[in-house]
Amino acid sequence: MSEGRVPSELTRRSFLKTTAVVAGTAALAGGYGCIRAGADGQRAAESRAEEAVFASSCAGNCHGWGCPMDIFVRDGNVVNMRKYKGVPWREHVCVKGYTNIERMYSTYRVKYPLRRVGARGAGEWEQIGWDEAIDEITTKWKTYQDESGKDSIFFSKGTGNGGITCDYAERLRSFMGAGTMGASYDFNGFMTVPKYIGSGACYAGNAFKELANADTIIAWAANPSEAGMIDFHHITEAQENGAQLIVIDPIFTTTASKADRFISIRPGTDALLAIGMMQIILRDELQNTPFLTEKTVAPFLVKEKDGRYLRLSDLGEETPVTSPDADADAAQAAASSPASDPICVRGADGSTGAADTISDPLIEGSFTIEGIKVTTAYSLLLERLNEHTFEQIVERTGVSLETIEWLVQQFVAGRTTVVAGFGMDHYVNGITGYGNILTLLQITGQFLESGRGISVVDMSLPMSLGTDTSFYTAPADTKPGPGVWPPYFYDAVLGDGIGDYQPQIRSIYFYCHNMLGNMTERKKTLEALEALDLVVVSDIWMSETANYADIVLPVAFIFEVESIQASFGNPYIRLQEQAVPPQFESKSDFDIITLLGRGMGFEGEFQATVEEYLENSLDNDLARGLGVSWEGLKEEKRLWANPPNGFVHGLNGLSTPTGRLQFYLEDNAPLVQAGKPWDAKRESLPYWEPPNEAWYENEKFGQFPLVFMSERSKFKTHTMFTYTPTLLEIDPEPYIKVSSTDAESRGIKTGDTVRVFNDRGYVVIKAVVNPGVRPGVIVIDHGWQQNQFIEGHYSDLSSRTVSIALPGPAWFDCLCQVEKVG
Repeated sequence: MSEGRVPSELTRRSFLKTTAVVAGTAALAGGYGCIRAGADGQRAAESRAEEAVFASSCAGNCHGWGCPMDIFVRDGNVVNMRKYKGVPWREHVCVKGYTNIERMYSTYRVKYPLRRVGARGAGEWEQIGWDEAIDEITTKWKTYQDESGKDSIFFSKGTGNGGITCDYAERLRSFMGAGTMGASYDFNGFMTVPKYIGSGACYAGNAFKELANADTIIAWAANPSEAGMIDFHHITEAQENGAQLIVIDPIFTTTASKADRFISIRPGTDALLAIGMMQIILRDELQNTPFLTEKTVAPFLVKEKDGRYLRLSDLGEETPVTSPDADADAAQAAASSPASDPICVRGADGSTGAADTISDPLIEGSFTIEGIKVTTAYSLLLERLNEHTFEQIVERTGVSLETIEWLVQQFVAGRTTVVAGFGMDHYVNGITGYGNILTLLQITGQFLESGRGISVVDMSLPMSLGTDTSFYTAPADTKPGPGVWPPYFYDAVLGDGIGDYQPQIRSIYFYCHNMLGNMTERKKTLEALEALDLVVVSDIWMSETANYADIVLPVAFIFEVESIQASFGNPYIRLQEQAVPPQFESKSDFDIITLLGRGMGFEGEFQATVEEYLENSLDNDLARGLGVSWEGLKEEKRLWANPPNGFVHGLNGLSTPTGRLQFYLEDNAPLVQAGKPWDAKRESLPYWEPPNEAWYENEKFGQFPLVFMSERSKFKTHTMFTYTPTLLEIDPEPYIKVSSTDAESRGIKTGDTVRVFNDRGYVVIKAVVNPGVRPGVIVIDHGWQQNQFIEGHYSDLSSRTVSIALPGPAWFDCLCQVEKVG
């Protein structure tokens, strides 16, 4: 069994001839559920009478996060599907979702357990039985743990396949004491936004439904017509209601083509543009002072000596009493709670007290109070914003002063919502983009009202609430091992460790996860994988990561297993019924973990059935409060488990430590203590610094003058859907988009084969000349795998350098060069 490039003859036509799902898949050409009139229509109606219908959902890590659908089975085969008819504005399945039948019957399915017989990555395998596979894995794991410690084994989960039964692996990890390597994709956004505004029923921001009430929508580093297409109708409907759409992006995207105005920006300078806008707002006195005073941390007093807020306890007031039995973390949390030890403000009359006791607090000024030097958080912000001149901002962003001034006028004229994406996330300085935009929204009062605020693609989506698997996944008296984020994987295996942590990782178990297809600086990842004694991958398909494994275990497709889909990004708790038995020798993730758990000697701890697991996951107070139960789910199939009529972030309170919108981050610290220098004062307020590498003043720029970026495609979700025949007919191979200017200077025309390279690696790929690409930038769609490139890999171009604050992979923060081949 081996992999080469996807063969050109693997088309929808040939696929249909060789599978048992001709009737269902053929409907793709005209839309699922369509039937012909006359005799053909009569036959279709008769055949439908013989079909069984099952509740299921997609399982992609995308904007819908598992759109509910009905699955039709005839003669033991899945033959059709249709979207679930529920709440009208959440009735959708995208073009990817409609290809799930093809994916289920894909020739890339892993059919039985495989053992590597050649070099890693060579694609040479032998078939083995399940007993042999489990025995080999668990025997080696026991040896490694005896020799090198419990955390010599790591588990690594991504977001593929879905379903809460995948979480069962945490039970095994806990009993083994194994470590974990989570997926840190889009971390700069996911971890930064809640620091400023907290989290809520849509995680971070307003529900997309609230866009209907906006006067101005700014798609900032976002392409929601591609990356969030199932909710893009909210934007077009807002435009029909009179809202204007402004797009800020280095690329003239599909969304930009629908905009009222497009603003081209230099990559990596989104945060600097926000600073320029704030400077103009302050210059023209357009800030919303009452909002700043009442809803943000603006009046809070910050101590000069340590950067922490001045609290009543600093002034000799009685401090909160904690139980002598409370642990250190609980005691610290109680001591720093705004309710128990209030933060102080300064009144216009010179009084000092808790924020809720001073009727007219000042938001500007420095004071000495009982010998303690303090400054308001807002004054500190004003000082920080003055680090850059207008001339510098214009030159660095590539946006004219007139355009910035116009943008400010649109921003403050009415109700404004920023639709942010992950474009700004993928630079080392990505955290500054989110923090600065959120601060811009705060100083203009664009929060806490429908039509005002932020909606983040894939982050501001309704969550299905009510499931809790912790009874199984976090068993008492167990202690799972430490975690390592993927950008530090090489350091953990072959480097000097991560800060004080020096693991001896010998084996990794990958599940729901094509790690290698989504990592930065892929060659370093391959070096680290090569150094491991045992790499185990459980997957449905022969993914790029699976191809570098020692043992591959076949996983059943979502239509072949029973589970519950309950995820961030979808308001429904969805029953996932087993429509057909698992194909070949595949097993569910739940069953695989059960076998591994028993093989590790925890026989008595892995006796639960799937039914018991699912039933207990809904046996909790939150579920009961939402009217959700296992019996109800089995009857109704889908249960709405989110606020029913949209969601305005923060309207009913904020979950931030201060209870307010924050632009000053007290006690801000790195997520990972990696032994790198940390400037707490610098990181406490909005700022901007150039990208780590992707910058025209970088020393590499002379040799590598182009910034490499990727963009979301409506035909892929990360590397999911990569090998789907129908989608490959529409989008058959990867290609590089290059500006007309850069193409002409290099003699490149559309269809030419080019080599994209830097000092880390290269990729050979076809070129498309696109005048919508900003000069100095190249773009490749995200989600292609190794065997789909002519040579090399686009991830070989990227750098594994990350922010000290957050280990968010910075795919775009790299420079490269392009040359024509042949």
